[in-house]
Amino acid sequence: MGDSTYQPPLSPQIAQWLAEIDDDANEFFQERAAAREHMGGFNREQAENLAWAETQRYVERRDARKSRPR
Repeated sequence: MGDSTYQPPLSPQIAQWLAEIDDDANEFFQERAAAREHMGGFNREQAENLAWAETQRYVERRDARKSRPR
């Protein structure tokens, strides 16, 4: 993670995954995790797990759109 303002995820698996994804997807994850924790009432671990799943779907859809012929 390039931005040191974010705390590393609680899960080592998620932390490793974040280190391997691009900045756009990383930012998407951080925003979703924060929203779920602070506005959604989830604890941090739950928020990160939900954000992880949501970010994986986001990346799959984004990459599929990029690969479509125009």
